[in-house]
Amino acid sequence: MKRFALTLVAVPILLLGCKSVPYVTKDGAAPASPAPDKATIVVAQSYTYPQINLIDAQGKVLGQVGPRQYTVFNVPAGEFKMAAFPGNKPDYGDRVAGTVEANKVYYFVVAFRMGGITLQTITPRNDKEEWNNRKTYTRDLAPVSIEAGRAAEVETALGEDRGKFFGQIDSEVNGWTDEEKKNRRVEPGDGDGA
Repeated sequence: MKRFALTLVAVPILLLGCKSVPYVTKDGAAPASPAPDKATIVVAQSYTYPQINLIDAQGKVLGQVGPRQYTVFNVPAGEFKMAAFPGNKPDYGDRVAGTVEANKVYYFVVAFRMGGITLQTITPRNDKEEWNNRKTYTRDLAPVSIEAGRAAEVETALGEDRGKFFGQIDSEVNGWTDEEKKNRRVEPGDGDGA
């Protein structure tokens, strides 16, 4: 009982420092299929962690994903960097980086870690069983996408310094083992062409 009472007190205190970030998704997502001139990105969260924001290296909002949801969006082929974090807390987040190719689908999954979340690639080189089951995310979870014209609301709530979020996340990730880092590296061959 004492632990429960402590939780009721600690949660409001923790939330005092949080700025609200709107969750602006709608039901439905683009198809998780290759696009001829872009790389297709699928991000899934099969847990019940709250809203996760997804941004690129410039701080542009790519998407949001909530509990038991997935989202799909397209990005230009080439250098790719994406951060995921809850609310406005990049220090609880993670990132992936590497290179993506057009006409391929790349899969990423959000999960828990001590003190935050993880964002990991789903690739045959990291985990063959997970790779073989990658399409279950788009079959079993609810599809969502950002409502048209509302990404700017999220960017405003995150603030002008959102491009600096990668520095905070990188300082955490750079201290991890090589084994942990390999799950955060995306390579051109990691994409699914089918």
